[in-house]
Amino acid sequence: MARFAASQTNLGDSINVAVDVANAGHQRTVTAIATNNPTLTAAQLVNGIVQLSGQTAAQSVTTDTATNIIAAIPNAQVGQTFELIVQNGHTSVATATIVAGSGVTVTNTYASAAQPITTTRQYRGVITNVGTPAVTIYPVGQVA
Repeated sequence: MARFAASQTNLGDSINVAVDVANAGHQRTVTAIATNNPTLTAAQLVNGIVQLSGQTAAQSVTTDTATNIIAAIPNAQVGQTFELIVQNGHTSVATATIVAGSGVTVTNTYASAAQPITTTRQYRGVITNVGTPAVTIYPVGQVA
């Protein structure tokens, strides 16, 4: 993610403003999913918010392929990132586990790969190869 700092001066006061150039003007897509074991499309993954609900059993949430994810990012380059937010609104014991599609690697730094019910987690995807499409998705942290 490219970030640039700009300074503005107003009556001797300096204000630093960080601008996220990679996502400037980019809107997040919110997708509600109530199906069993869904596969997320590239459009849902790239800077998206996915809201899971209605399930009472553990779910595998599979990513799209690296080829499709890279194709969904204009001018994709190695090192470029995207954000994904997953809200697990399932009831009972319906944990959600992010599972890698073809060419995607999901790293799990949590004690468990599964996302507990009523939690929201943020993930960061990184393009690791464009020629032979490859993407790695990292859990960044729990949002709520």
